[in-house]
Amino acid sequence: MRTKLRSLSHEEIARKSTEICKQFENSEKLQFVFQKSENLAFYMPLSNEVDVTPLLLDALREGRNCYLPRVIDDGNMEFFKIDNSVSLESQLESGCYGILEPLLTLERLKKPFCYSDFSDMAIIVPGLAFGRDFTRIGKGKGYYDRFFEKLEQEGFKVFKIAVCFDCQLLDSVPHDKYDRKVDTIVTESQLIVI
Repeated sequence: MRTKLRSLSHEEIARKSTEICKQFENSEKLQFVFQKSENLAFYMPLSNEVDVTPLLLDALREGRNCYLPRVIDDGNMEFFKIDNSVSLESQLESGCYGILEPLLTLERLKKPFCYSDFSDMAIIVPGLAFGRDFTRIGKGKGYYDRFFEKLEQEGFKVFKIAVCFDCQLLDSVPHDKYDRKVDTIVTESQLIVI
């Protein structure tokens, strides 16, 4: 899968990312989820990932509560609220693995996680590969799976929206009891809903 992603040109990634973002505009289901969710979580993409920054910027312009993840230690991440009154770029710095992450000075969820803030949340989830059965392979560190597990232990559920290119979509991917499934998968040509 990494080889497939490396074969995509910057132009292809930009075009396919734009098409994926348009899926959010054109899908009544995704529009409903986004409007219903009090809080929205995004991610800052690596060079070969779907660029969902336009969705984040639109949500910030609408005054929505938007969050981005930051790796805190070798096994955990926390989400930080992005301030819509200043530029996004001024709130980011290069962090773990060279990913743009929110500054530590931003409002963070307290430890342990303030689950009440996430009881009504849609989160856009990146990954390396996804299955049509809603399985997911991340980058190997388990940050998202641990985060989702903590939410489940507290009885809260977030709506997990996977975004990927068509080439990342398989019938199923290897998974175990620690892996958390997603609720929807969005590619440049498909919308797969449970």
